[in-house]
Amino acid sequence: MKLDVIIEQRFYRCQNGLYWTANSFPYDFWLRYLISFDEVNIVARVKNVTLPMDDWKRVDGSNVKFIPLPYYIGPKQFVLKFFGIARALNRRNAESECVILRIPSMLSILYFSINLLGKKKTYGVEVVGDPADAFTASASSSSMSWLYSKIFVFFQKLQCKQAVSSSFVTKSTLQKTYPPHKDKFSTYYSSIFLSKNQLKYRDNYQKSDTNMNLIGIGNLSQPYKGADVALGVVSYLVERGIDARLQWIGGGDLIASLNRLASNLGIEERVEFLGNISSRENINMLLDQSDYFVMPSRQEGLPRALIEAMGRGLVCVATRVGGIPELLNDEFIVPPDNIEQFANKLIETAKLDSESLKFQSRKNFEVASQYTNDILDERRKSMYENLVSESREQNVSKKLQSRKE
Repeated sequence: MKLDVIIEQRFYRCQNGLYWTANSFPYDFWLRYLISFDEVNIVARVKNVTLPMDDWKRVDGSNVKFIPLPYYIGPKQFVLKFFGIARALNRRNAESECVILRIPSMLSILYFSINLLGKKKTYGVEVVGDPADAFTASASSSSMSWLYSKIFVFFQKLQCKQAVSSSFVTKSTLQKTYPPHKDKFSTYYSSIFLSKNQLKYRDNYQKSDTNMNLIGIGNLSQPYKGADVALGVVSYLVERGIDARLQWIGGGDLIASLNRLASNLGIEERVEFLGNISSRENINMLLDQSDYFVMPSRQEGLPRALIEAMGRGLVCVATRVGGIPELLNDEFIVPPDNIEQFANKLIETAKLDSESLKFQSRKNFEVASQYTNDILDERRKSMYENLVSESREQNVSKKLQSRKE
């Protein structure tokens, strides 16, 4: 059976017809769907380019294809391209055999409204975040965030309730706000791709009250990762005599403004924005060289970067958003957008003795070990197989009905 995945991600097509990504969802990501499906069609916006950048990753390949949609960035361009996008999604509905909506997503709302709302058509959802967090004033720069939040939350509740198969990146957090249908299949699994050989336990944890090498990971196309907060934290620590330094992995349009902020705070020599790093080995090396992992996010589902850092035995401090409380104890969590509390939590953590740090490092390692591929693949397979079964049953019913007519 062929699967369509509706996803809110920007992809690129070069002149020779190959598809690329600048950060997430390379070819390896899509292989998980081929556990149960014969072919995956990625339904997403695509921008035509001459050549791929050196650090881009190939997306399409054997049994992974594209249904390209008109390219847009932001609500205004979406409105301008609306009718072209709607026509493409409507055509795809007639051709698709099985559909998964990765939500929250504007494209998924449009697809749902045109092809699924009020209709008896089977589909699945993979819930990867809470739009209520994504559209807070601090996480979004749009003056219409309050309206977008209401629209996205309304549709996400409907999408979850009507889906025949659903998965959530959290064990229980998102399900409380967006409950699945009580009589339909539902499970949970992260989007992470974590093999056992990527895990590494720290045999010792060096203690220092006056030096902090911090590291953060997150896309910098939107402000919800809170990199500006991380800069404020570094400044706060330096003002209190702590030699704090920050490395941040992840690219995006905000890097220039973040560098200006670092300069204004007088910490430009203490901060390094590394952009996108495609090598897992290089990312692990940077994690291993750091003292603490920081995640000052304003919105998350169940953050892959946090799990990956925990899997390297790093002690982590993060904000109370999304599914983060399912990963970290309360003593390592602070409210979002609070520089002082975040910085003081790091100071408090640095005062722990070496054995306490080693204990927390071990605990983080053990939590991350629950998110390896072998464990999550079983849950993914159960979700996909249920969707295949439901879709086949509906397709058979349609054929029988058409014969009667």
